[in-house]
Amino acid sequence: MKKLLILGAVVIGLALLVLVGVNSGLFTLTSNETIKIGLSAALTGKYAFLGESYGNGFSLAVDEINSKGGIDGKQIELIVEDDKGDIKEAILNTNKFLNVDNTKIVVTEFTHISKAVAETLKDKDVLYLYVSTYPPIAQQSKLFFRDYFDVVSHANVLGDKLIEDNCMNLVIFSENTDQGNLFKEVILNKISNKVNVSYVADIDPNSMDLSTDVSKANIKDGDCILSSLWRQADLLMPKLKEYGLLKKARVYSLIAPYMPSANTLEMQKLFNENKTISTWYGFGDKGNTKLQDEFKIKYKNNFGKDALPDSAYAYDDAYLLITAIDSCNNTNADCLSNHLSKSKYSGVSGTIEFDENRSSIREVLLIQMNNGVWERIN
Repeated sequence: MKKLLILGAVVIGLALLVLVGVNSGLFTLTSNETIKIGLSAALTGKYAFLGESYGNGFSLAVDEINSKGGIDGKQIELIVEDDKGDIKEAILNTNKFLNVDNTKIVVTEFTHISKAVAETLKDKDVLYLYVSTYPPIAQQSKLFFRDYFDVVSHANVLGDKLIEDNCMNLVIFSENTDQGNLFKEVILNKISNKVNVSYVADIDPNSMDLSTDVSKANIKDGDCILSSLWRQADLLMPKLKEYGLLKKARVYSLIAPYMPSANTLEMQKLFNENKTISTWYGFGDKGNTKLQDEFKIKYKNNFGKDALPDSAYAYDDAYLLITAIDSCNNTNADCLSNHLSKSKYSGVSGTIEFDENRSSIREVLLIQMNNGVWERIN
């Protein structure tokens, strides 16, 4: 009887150990388990070109790692859900990752979605990687990490360029969003007492007519124009052309060719006529590294489409996360966070390392349109 009691205690103890390990995230992965990563992306809707690009890049890396045996024989299970770029859909996906899939790593895109998902995850023992230009979200939890280009570093680079080019008078067309306002704030601080700002227009990102804002700006010969209207470049440039301003004032832009509507032949002509200068990220049309050119070929062979910088960012994000899992030999969020905080990973999209607020430090490219091609100038 005494032996049976001891045996029963051992069995119960082992069962409790397994339950505690699984629920706390401390449980070490065994060889027959999969490593689950939940990715919520806009696979349909207005921003599907970005969601698809990011999802493809991430899955390409996962497939490569799985084909080589995964991590110590464990396969990576990438669970991808379409959020259509919609907050409610992203929250539903996140809850599914947590409650149905039992995922300990969640990845999302876009600032508006990332802010909402962060509220859902801030009290959870889950590592959260969000793809957004807005760094403050990462400051909410030691388990939150941001990897993308960011408006602060891009604003600083453009501010330096405005000063270097001796812009004496500046007109600003600013997107009236959290990231747009942050971009404007950094720019104004950067150029304070060095560049005169004659006009600032805070523009709704959903506005379809910029006539009033452009006419009120009273742009003169030799002025400079600063734009953070990355969603509305296809509206701003034709309007400047209509008012005869493209040759009067050069445009300095935040990621001008970001949207497909800004990559048409007609838009290329307008950028070329103006000699527009823009910030950019990842890689460009020309001047890439050998690794980047090889990645672009591999991506095209796999998906039949050209890779965007987001594809390379996703590819590297996947390798970065999986390297952390391998190092920890589990998906414990605290261990993964500690590993990522100390990481310096060199990949297709460049070097990834995180600052003290867990926001990635990324190189900012300056590009200029020349004969239909965006060429790097810094």
